[in-house]
Amino acid sequence: MNELAPRDQKFITELTAIIDENIENEQFGVSELAEIAGMSRSNLLRRIKKITNESASQFIRNIRLERGLALVKTGELTISEISYRVGFNSTSYFIKCFREHYGFPPGELENQPVEAEEKVDETLPEKRRAKKLRVYMFIIMVISVLVYFAVNQSQSQKTIELPGKSIAVLPFINDSNDSTNLYFVNGLMEAVLGNLQKIGDLKVVSRRSVEKYRNTKKSVSEIGQELNVRYFVEGSGQKVGDQLLLNVYLVDGNTDQRIWSSQYRKKVADVFDLQIEVAKSIASQIEVIIKPLEKAQIEKKPSSNIEAYELFLKAKAELNKYNTEGLLNAIPLLEKAISKDSAFARAYAAMAMTYFYLDIYQLKKQYSDKINSYADKAMLIDNELAQSLVAKALYYMSIGDYNAATPYLEKALKYHPNSEMVIGYLSEYYANYSPNSPNYLKYAIKALQLDIGSMDSMAVSISYLHISNAFIQNGFIDEAENYIRKSLDYDKNNIYSMYVKAYIQLAKDRDFIRLNRELTRIYQIDSSRIDVLQELAKSYYYLNDYKHAYENYSQFLELKHKYNLDVFRHENAKIGYTFQQVGKHEIADSIWEDYFEFIKNDKSIYREVNEALYWAHLKNKEKTLNHLNNFLNEKSFHYWTILFLKDEPILNFISKDPNFEKVYVQLKENFVSKRKETETMLKKEGVLSKKHAP
Repeated sequence: MNELAPRDQKFITELTAIIDENIENEQFGVSELAEIAGMSRSNLLRRIKKITNESASQFIRNIRLERGLALVKTGELTISEISYRVGFNSTSYFIKCFREHYGFPPGELENQPVEAEEKVDETLPEKRRAKKLRVYMFIIMVISVLVYFAVNQSQSQKTIELPGKSIAVLPFINDSNDSTNLYFVNGLMEAVLGNLQKIGDLKVVSRRSVEKYRNTKKSVSEIGQELNVRYFVEGSGQKVGDQLLLNVYLVDGNTDQRIWSSQYRKKVADVFDLQIEVAKSIASQIEVIIKPLEKAQIEKKPSSNIEAYELFLKAKAELNKYNTEGLLNAIPLLEKAISKDSAFARAYAAMAMTYFYLDIYQLKKQYSDKINSYADKAMLIDNELAQSLVAKALYYMSIGDYNAATPYLEKALKYHPNSEMVIGYLSEYYANYSPNSPNYLKYAIKALQLDIGSMDSMAVSISYLHISNAFIQNGFIDEAENYIRKSLDYDKNNIYSMYVKAYIQLAKDRDFIRLNRELTRIYQIDSSRIDVLQELAKSYYYLNDYKHAYENYSQFLELKHKYNLDVFRHENAKIGYTFQQVGKHEIADSIWEDYFEFIKNDKSIYREVNEALYWAHLKNKEKTLNHLNNFLNEKSFHYWTILFLKDEPILNFISKDPNFEKVYVQLKENFVSKRKETETMLKKEGVLSKKHAP
């Protein structure tokens, strides 16, 4: 079809104008378009299909995408802002649709050939498809027959078969006019989700991934395609006096059909029996195997007192605010819950976690005893509960005894293999508390697999940041670059992603001048970031520009002392050496003393390297080399060790020593060997596909 009849052209132009007027309204769809156009829905569907060979929803979506393309070209808005400007309630879905329509994500527009940036005709769908075909031909570079086949496949809109043993629990609806009941309905939803997460045979999507669908008008099959999930649990309920009314449905994402439903009317006191019954019924319907250990976990009741449970749910709502005010508000609610049920393990564990986060990053820890006491009480009541185990691990993390924390986190994963909370803590633990690059990568990927969608683009950006950071720590440079690009596609203002990207570039070109320029630019964007300030100072340090390193490190120390922060103590070797180089010997000595105290309590795999740096600043070659040789016993160190050790200014006095050269070569060999081992392990566990391999 090369040209539309005047009547059809006028009709398409009028529809386009209506869509443009409602472009920001994510709820604007086929029914709303038909109403404004003064047509029945069926007539509108038929006429759009006849003229454009597109479905009505496809037609609306393509208009949104064209307007999105125009906004991307301006470069004035983030991808997240653009997605909402053109009516997508999910940035991830906007990027997915954009990629499918144009052949590349919005963040890569500037890297596309001229054809991909030509203005798309706003009224002729046939021309849109022709341009899309040209982009595919350029990018994929295949022979014309295969291109034609690929385009025909995409035009036929075939639905991808969804994986069988996968499920998401959509937000339950509060059927009551009383908004205060919402916490109770949310509690039911989370309890069902939590019980399903205890089943190892089942892939369960996290709550955060589905929260964005709370008020959506999308069909279950559409959500299934976005999340790559087969089954969905839907529900609604309310609490009326001492009665609980609940409707639960199980829907097949492949067919959009309900395959099971049940209505429950129970006493509120029986809520725990109801939660267990629902989880078992769902598991039975989709034919997953529940092992005896998992069955025992599902059948555990959190509390014997319903009032205590309601107080706990209110406290949880406060904790979900993720701020200090919420933490402080949760404490009296949890205390009341414990007073009504002295055997409430979840409440004790929540108290331990609350005090941990009130104490985090503080130089002087105030609540270690409280964390330990509440964690012990939770463990005494239920030593297989995920929250009890995590709470005890957090206590050991708070006092720096990381080796003691490890078995508690690993045991929590054993009992709760699908728990986003447990996997999230393991990822954070192996990244920052007990550094282990292969484990960090394994759990970062697992966390993303559970949390494949997100409430907002910022959360998705952070998830991709973790994956990228884990990949670069393991020496997978190309993969790290790919995921950091995705992170910035979702949130181009993510400062963390900006400087991780800068370090990935350093891994590629070892250009410290370029790194310094980029970190300077990032710090100018947000000069309140103490972490960026520290990285900027470090870049001057590696350039042997001690004057500017000193200026930035001085500012960093002022902020650290002002806010009483216990952060970056492992960087004191660089800071002390810098102060030495500019003649600030008295301050340098005090920094080195603090560094020595840090080393004595350092239980990380990097202790030997840290000790080597300490003795190196005293020019003690024998002890420096001894500690570096001892470090050869470690296998799971990160890539930065290899990258920076050769250029470390403190080690300049032995950089030409044959013994140092021998140690460095052996470290590189150890790293390459471990990297291959990591790749094999991740593929075996199904968390790294072949496409991730270098």
